[in-house]
Amino acid sequence: MARRKRKYPLQSSKKQLNLSLKKSNRRLKKELSPFELNVIKMTSADFLSGNHSLKQHSTRKGKLKPRRQRFHNRIIRKTFSDRRTIDKQDPDLYVTAGVASSGKSETLAPRVPERTVIIDSDRFKKRLSRRTRSPVKRFPLIHAAILQDEADVLVKRSIDKSIQERRDTTLDVTFANFQKNKKIIERYRRAGYDIHLLGTQKFAHKAVGDATNRFLRQGRFVPPFVIAEKGNRINRNVMRAREITDTHIILDTNERKMKPLIVSKSKKDITDNFRNPNGG
Repeated sequence: MARRKRKYPLQSSKKQLNLSLKKSNRRLKKELSPFELNVIKMTSADFLSGNHSLKQHSTRKGKLKPRRQRFHNRIIRKTFSDRRTIDKQDPDLYVTAGVASSGKSETLAPRVPERTVIIDSDRFKKRLSRRTRSPVKRFPLIHAAILQDEADVLVKRSIDKSIQERRDTTLDVTFANFQKNKKIIERYRRAGYDIHLLGTQKFAHKAVGDATNRFLRQGRFVPPFVIAEKGNRINRNVMRAREITDTHIILDTNERKMKPLIVSKSKKDITDNFRNPNGG
């Protein structure tokens, strides 16, 4: 099957986004029970009202309660347990960026050429869910939205610790907020890091449908309207991020059954400095 020529960054029309949202909502209503649908509704309401897990496990002064703080400390120790990620001389930051359900884990992560500390909000949510459990057993992260703020605390701690210890690091982001991520990248650069971008381009309307399918298979819920609202901006920001990194590779991941198409690649390859791509 031949690929169609595309203009990057990829942008979905309002008509495409509205149609994908309608299909996604119909699919959820068909596949989920009334109770499960209500859990999604209530979780979204709690998140929007500020009634999230971070608030529930914090004191009135805004500090984590001692038991939850100890839990966070264990998560951080686990994240930084591999001391082979320490690189005092020439540390690297690999930024994996793209819209939700664009194949970052499947297509980008394997291209990181060395062992790294992985800073990923979704991984932290999964670990947090062991204590703040989902009310629906078959969907362990149906309540992911209320874990977001608490996961952000772990992301910030991990960024600080990775720079302090000079760890080779993979930072997984969507890049919905360009300035926020630019400031993070600048922190690593000031600390002497080489910065590498591994990005995706995927139509937001396709990502809506794929994220719904992934939720039904794996149990992690991302509100479809969030993807529809931010997807076009994320694709623009990923392409723009080439300007603030040392090397980059950006892949079109729309066709799941075909090899990803290289949209853009820097002259210097991300793996140029490494003889063993597996970090062994």
